[in-house]
This record gives sequence, structure tokens and C-alpha cells, in this order.
Amino acid sequence: MINAGIDRAAAATARGDSSRLSAGFVSGLAGTVLSEVVAVFRKQHPDVAVRTREAQIVDALDRLRAGELDVLVLSLPVEEPDLAVGPVLVRERRMLMLPAAHPLADREGVGFEDLADIPMLRIAGRGPGDWPADRRLERTPQGVPIAPGPQFETFQEALALTASGLGALIVGAHTEQHYPRPGVTCVPLEPSTPIEWAPIWRKSHTGQAIRAFMRTAANYAAHKASQEEGTRR
Repeated sequence: MINAGIDRAAAATARGDSSRLSAGFVSGLAGTVLSEVVAVFRKQHPDVAVRTREAQIVDALDRLRAGELDVLVLSLPVEEPDLAVGPVLVRERRMLMLPAAHPLADREGVGFEDLADIPMLRIAGRGPGDWPADRRLERTPQGVPIAPGPQFETFQEALALTASGLGALIVGAHTEQHYPRPGVTCVPLEPSTPIEWAPIWRKSHTGQAIRAFMRTAANYAAHKASQEEGTRR
């Protein structure tokens, strides 16, 4: 009987506690969108205690896998066999964040071939192919090597390195609004696809709370898509 109780407890832990939910985010934009989704979720599920938590780029996925976070709003693509990806909640223009004194900063737009003209900052502990692979490029489309810049663990460190003239970083357009910084500017990166943000979670996490949260997120995404379609008409 004791072993059976332990097995049931272990299974409950794997499914996730349905009475509470830890929702994480990376970046100011993700935090804003997550807050909107959580506000709706709390009204629909007042019995679930939701805690929102900021995660840093360097350890966000580790915290999710460790169970410290149940769900994480993160930029795509995320192609990990143990992680599930939910609906796209928001899209934003792709930009190049670079020192304000750099010659590229005066342009109305830059291309991927221009990335060879400045070292690109790197997330500490991440290699080629690791998330976010779409912003850690080794070569330009024409094969010109892109010099690796200093590593950073938090976005504030990336801002400081950029302001010091030590490198550049591919970011989303929200950077200008959420992280204004003297000595740093953002220039549109063209042509490029938008950066998409979506909730992700562990595939092994099958609790009622996470399933309910994803339904709320899907409805939020559908509503936003409908609004965007109406604006384009």
C-alpha cells in the first residue's frame, strides 16, 4: 500500500498540481502578453493560484525542465523533443540592436549581409543550433563569416555590451519601448520574418491547470488574429 501511495504521488507530480500554476516569461513583451492571458485565466479559473515569474534567457529552458515553471512564454522557434509549443500570442518586427555610434545605426534598414560588419553578441552556454538559433548566426546568407562577440547572461548585460560598442544582437521591435538605453539603437532587419512568441511547456506535464491555461491562450491568440485581420481590411 505504501508503494502504491508513492506511485500515485509521483504520477500526480508528473501531471502537475491542478491548484496552482507557475507561468514564466522572457522579455518585456512576453511579460505584457502573459499578464493579459493570466488575467483572463484567473477569471475563468479562480480556483487555480497563478504566479507569474520572470526568467532570464540563459536559464529559462532549464527552469522549465526542472519544474520550477509550468509554462513559459518564449520566442520561437523552439524545437525540443521534450517540449510542446502552444499558439502564437504575438508577432513583432525583427530588428538589429547595435551601438548608436556604429555606421549601420544611421540606416533606415539593414540586411543579413551587414551582420558581417559587427560582432554578434552570444548567449552564454549556447552553441550553434541551440535556442534561439535564428539569432545566433555563424555566417551571412552569402557565406561571409560573422564575428562572435562577447557572451551575456541577461538582456541588461546585452544592452550594456551594445552601449559599450562591443557588439550587436538580433531582437524584436519591443526592445525600443521596453528597454530604452542611451548609446543603443535598433534598425529594422530586412528582409526577415517576424519574431513570434508562444507558450511552451513540458510534454510530460499533463495536469488540468496546464491544459486549461492552453485553452485560454488559444482563445487569446484567435482573438488577436481576428483583430489583426480586421485591421488589415
